[in-house]
Amino acid sequence: MPEASLDLDFLTLAWWWNLVGLPAVVAVVAGRALGKRRHEFHRGDIAVAIRRLAIVHVILGLRAAIALVQELLTLREMGIPQSFPVTGIIWPFLTIIVDLALARGLWRRSPSARRWAVGWQALQAAVVVPVCFFLWRYGVPIEPADWPDLLVSKGFPFLILGLLLDRAMARAFARGETAQEGQDRPVIFLVTLWLVIIAGSTLAVDLADWLFRLVQG
Repeated sequence: MPEASLDLDFLTLAWWWNLVGLPAVVAVVAGRALGKRRHEFHRGDIAVAIRRLAIVHVILGLRAAIALVQELLTLREMGIPQSFPVTGIIWPFLTIIVDLALARGLWRRSPSARRWAVGWQALQAAVVVPVCFFLWRYGVPIEPADWPDLLVSKGFPFLILGLLLDRAMARAFARGETAQEGQDRPVIFLVTLWLVIIAGSTLAVDLADWLFRLVQG
């Protein structure tokens, strides 16, 4: 059957990308970054890292938009929401607004945007903890190929929160500085690059999955 073959081809492609392609890209990026000596990281790297966090928030907002549109299309076709309205409609709608607003403020290195982002990520982290406990408590199976989505949804709040609370990062927001001598953060520079790559990958897979479903009709 053509439709089944098309679906199988996409699932296989996504499986190989998540388990082989994406880790390879992350490893290559890490290898190139770690191959540089510490003094080769410019003091402007903190500013670049902050802008990458802004890009991550844009990507997360776009992912929420895709999820919301799919939920509304399902509601229109079936007359009932695909999932619980709070998690399927209200939360994605709120995520779109908050993430895009935070992205704009973070790009401009606004101190208030950093404070709001800390609060937003702390809220999401507080939600993630009981969700992860529920998954562990009831033995919900986890597919290895789903690790990018799991990391974005369950791990990003903690990672971004930790980055925003870093002293060098906070100083860059408060004083508009990049970094002082001896306070370069190559780890932050690398981690924020990873976040952009992984978040961008999940967005691309979501878009591709949506397109394949549309083609299947």
